[in-house]
Amino acid sequence: MFGRAPRLILGRELDLAAHVITDDVADLALRDFSSHAVLVTAGDDASALANQLTGQVLLQDVPCIIFDTRGSLLTEAAMRSDAEFFERVSVTRYDPGSGESAGIFAAYMAPPDSSISWQRQGDLLRDHIARLCRSLLDRLGLPSDPATSREHVLLAAIFESAWRAGQRINPADLVQMINHPPLSRVGEFDMDVFIPTEQRTTLALAFSELASSGIFGHADDAGVIDAARLLQPDRSGGGTNPAGRTRATVFDVSGLDSRDRCFFASTVMAQLLLWMRLKSGVPHLRCVVYIADADTFTPEPVQALLRFGRAAGFGIVVHTERPVELVPDMLTRVGLGILGYGVDGLDVLVGTCPAFDRDALAERAPFLPEHTFLLCVGPSRDRPQTPLPTIFRLPD
Repeated sequence: MFGRAPRLILGRELDLAAHVITDDVADLALRDFSSHAVLVTAGDDASALANQLTGQVLLQDVPCIIFDTRGSLLTEAAMRSDAEFFERVSVTRYDPGSGESAGIFAAYMAPPDSSISWQRQGDLLRDHIARLCRSLLDRLGLPSDPATSREHVLLAAIFESAWRAGQRINPADLVQMINHPPLSRVGEFDMDVFIPTEQRTTLALAFSELASSGIFGHADDAGVIDAARLLQPDRSGGGTNPAGRTRATVFDVSGLDSRDRCFFASTVMAQLLLWMRLKSGVPHLRCVVYIADADTFTPEPVQALLRFGRAAGFGIVVHTERPVELVPDMLTRVGLGILGYGVDGLDVLVGTCPAFDRDALAERAPFLPEHTFLLCVGPSRDRPQTPLPTIFRLPD
């Protein structure tokens, strides 16, 4: 895939001095996404840019997984009912805010694929359980630090015990396991001393309430967030490609409050992380993950996607209107940046994000017209000379 270096069309270049749209095409190589990207844009421009980028990636037969905080990404209206796009791309939307479950229940209740070995990959599975426990306890408003939270230790022990046995559990099972744990001691302590019955009852009641809500889903949900399935072409019929239409999965979290949004997204991201860490590294782009308003999500899962994604062939695109709200570690891991009109807090980009050059921002960002963008591509091993920043406008 990288050998043919397909180009992604962003729009037309703008002559800043003359304020004229030129005939020169502003584009990117698909491989640029393997170094991750940050989009610093606001308002409707953010949605328009996201639709252009992800639409172009999908037309190169690379699947996309999208966290949509505004309900505006890859909708039929946004893609202008483009016949070619919908012939080649299968878009599936999940809207947990409307009561539509996206099957995150299975991430907690069902053990991972039986081909995963506890003997060989136990540490990785324990990391995965720890990530799920943090997400669940954060949503419940309970202590979640694995080093200090007794609730975390208890839940992790329950999930490991069930998963090792290949046991699929339901909410009632988990409530019973919390009240009557499958182990009698934790280290040198009797279970009732380590975490008293009253504390376990509080946890069980909190979980039971969450399990009955729409955000958590139901025990019989299909594995909607199975990462392998999200990357496979849609062969259900239709389209012009005999291999199947490229799959785009949009998780529309615009209807969720901040707690449920973080819980839902963190759970999906944990599933993606487990899959990519179990796979061997690849030199090509397997998938692009787009995270709108990344500063509104729990930082740790996003940081982990950036840390592990490149080797697994995942290009992570984080979007924000407020770069000062991003954890600096996120910015240091991206090699492609696109800046929109009228965004504050640009000082944090200089010296933190390799994609943005101080001189380019000083010379061009203050004069950026509305509905235009500044494209900056950072240095890399396979690019002998870093391209000059480009100002462009999206296609009409």
